[in-house]
Amino acid sequence: MAGFQQVIVLRDLDFSRGAAAYQPNVKGPIMTELKIFDETFMADSDEHDWNEEEVNGVTIAHSAADAGAMTMTAGGTDDDCGELSHTAQWTAAKNCGVEVWLKISQITSICVAAGFVDAKTATNDRIAMEMDAATLKNMTGTADCCGLLFDTDATTGVWYCVAANNGTEGTPVAALGSLAPVAATYVKLRIQTDSTGKVAYYYNGVAVGSQAAAIAAASTDLLTPYVGFISRSTAAAVCTIARITTWQEF
Repeated sequence: MAGFQQVIVLRDLDFSRGAAAYQPNVKGPIMTELKIFDETFMADSDEHDWNEEEVNGVTIAHSAADAGAMTMTAGGTDDDCGELSHTAQWTAAKNCGVEVWLKISQITSICVAAGFVDAKTATNDRIAMEMDAATLKNMTGTADCCGLLFDTDATTGVWYCVAANNGTEGTPVAALGSLAPVAATYVKLRIQTDSTGKVAYYYNGVAVGSQAAAIAAASTDLLTPYVGFISRSTAAAVCTIARITTWQEF
């Protein structure tokens, strides 16, 4: 047909008529722009400097499920709770982020929080991030935090974006989309800070909220990745954590 040219594309590359030319464009070591820590829990957490706070009634244990995971199991008494945090510290002002892959066995009478804290709470019947109606509860032992929080003591049973700065709790904001967890289904919760103190929140890779000046951005305010879990009934409940990835700029 006039004005058109037929093009035939071979499925296989043929190098029989001459060797392919290769020109390296990297000399010396490759310097990454991000410091990255990726934990898939292929071994017990105490082998990788994770802190397990179990004195509050939750049992934290390694599981071979899902190619390696940590389970936080509550049951027996009201407000059984536990916390998982790391000894490594990250700098909010260096655009740090954390992504947590977790699932919970039931979505009634529980609270689960994932994100960053400056210190775990380590108090009976409390974790670092909890809600009472539409407000963030006063924290014990934690001054700075940011995370995604599901708490059945909240006004509505959906995920909230929460943060505190230097001991002052911010106003929780419901994540966009009226998101409620699905029992026994993994979700990816990502929290990202920037150099100004702003925090962005992502749910399964989709942006669901942001808060300006939500957490102190000074380099001295060091953070640790965190998961807190609390059961508000006597029924057994399990939070399974399959992966925690943390990063920041150099």
